[in-house]
Amino acid sequence: SADPLALVSLGARSAATRKTYRQAVGHFLEVLASWDRTLDQVDELDLLAYRELCQKLGLKAATINKRFCAVRLLLRRCVQVGAIARNPAARLDGLTLQTAKFGAFPSLSLVQSRQLLEACELDPTPRGKRDRLAFRLGLRTGLRVSEILAVCPDSLRQADGYGVLTVKAKGGAEHQTKLSSSLVEELARFLELREELGEKRS
Repeated sequence: SADPLALVSLGARSAATRKTYRQAVGHFLEVLASWDRTLDQVDELDLLAYRELCQKLGLKAATINKRFCAVRLLLRRCVQVGAIARNPAARLDGLTLQTAKFGAFPSLSLVQSRQLLEACELDPTPRGKRDRLAFRLGLRTGLRVSEILAVCPDSLRQADGYGVLTVKAKGGAEHQTKLSSSLVEELARFLELREELGEKRS
């Protein structure tokens, strides 16, 4: 089906999730209609403008992030069924807003992140540089420490001008993360330093 509301309901695990997704997509479609835009016309600027509108409406960051989760799902599935040619959210970073907490655990603030990186610089040895690169990768990709430590050269490939990193997630499942050219360089240097320190993994 090319019905947007039906597309986001497919595979939803619970009635509550389906309801949340349908409400989020319904609001997004209403806004698009008010802008005289259709789904096949949506671009990156539309998504940024929609996020700004949600902020002006006074919605909390967590609510906005949930809405964009549904919108991303909608756009991805529209591409899958051929309703739109490309997904404008696929290469757009920064849509997700920082919230005070992630689950039950407080997230790092920008200041704390900088302090963490600066602490690594106090160690002038290759180990300090390796740690700094590992933390930068974690901060910029959201990968877990265990996922970063398990990375090996064979985990990285090139696709559509991006580096694609395949990592084993919690539970053993594999997932892929896109890396910019600068992140690919950081990852290569991290692997070099780890090998230099005798910590190359199978």
